Amino acid sequence: MSESMNELEIPQVPVPPDRFAGMVIETEEQYQQACATMALISDALDKILAYYKPIVDELHQVHKAMCDERSRDTDPLAEAKKNLADATGKFLIEFEAARAAEEARLTEEAERLAQERTEDAVAELMDEGKIAEATEKLNAPVFVPPIILDRKPIQIPGIVIRTTHEAEVFDLMALVKAVAAGRVPLDAILPNMAYLNGMARDRRSLLGYPGVRVKPKATPVHKRGG
Repeated sequence: MSESMNELEIPQVPVPPDRFAGMVIETEEQYQQACATMALISDALDKILAYYKPIVDELHQVHKAMCDERSRDTDPLAEAKKNLADATGKFLIEFEAARAAEEARLTEEAERLAQERTEDAVAELMDEGKIAEATEKLNAPVFVPPIILDRKPIQIPGIVIRTTHEAEVFDLMALVKAVAAGRVPLDAILPNMAYLNGMARDRRSLLGYPGVRVKPKATPVHKRGG
C-alpha cells in the first residue's frame, strides 16, 4: 500500500483519549465541546480503520484459508476422538456403577446371612434356657464389613481417566422457584440481557417485568460530512 499511516490526515484530539474516562458533563458548553471532540475522534477512527481494512481483510482471508485447511485435516480426527471419549466414558461410568451395585448386593447378602446366624444362635440359647444370654445376643448389633470387590479400574497405557461433573437443568421452573425461596443462591441463574434489552427497545416504558426497569440511553451519533 503506497500510503503510509504518517501520510494520513488524521485529526488531532486536543487531549489524550484516556482523559475522557468517567467524564461528567455539567454545562451546555461542555456538551458542545464533547460532541466536537467526539466528531474529531470519529474522523480519526474512520481514517485509521479505512487504512487498515484492506490489510486486515487480506490477512483475514489468508487466516481463514489456513483455518479451513487445518479443519479439513483435524475435524474428522477431533470428531472421532470425541465419539470415542464419549463411548469409553459412558462405559467406565456404567462399569463402576455395576461394580458398586454388585458390592452392595454382596454386602446385603452377607448381612442377611449374619442376621440368620444370629437368629439361629438366639434360638439355640432359648432352647437351652439361657434367656439372658439370648436376649443380650438378640439386642447386640450385627456388624458386617462392606464387601469390596478386588477389581482394579481398567488401565490402558497412555490413557488417563479424569472424572468431572457437570450440571444439567432438567426443570428450569423448579430451579427458579428454589432461588426465589432462598434454597438456591441467586448465582445459579442469570438474566438474559440480550432478550431483556431487545424487549426494552421494543416496548420501552411499557415493559412491565417485575424487577426490571427500562433506562433511556442517549448516544450522540457523528454524521459524516455534517
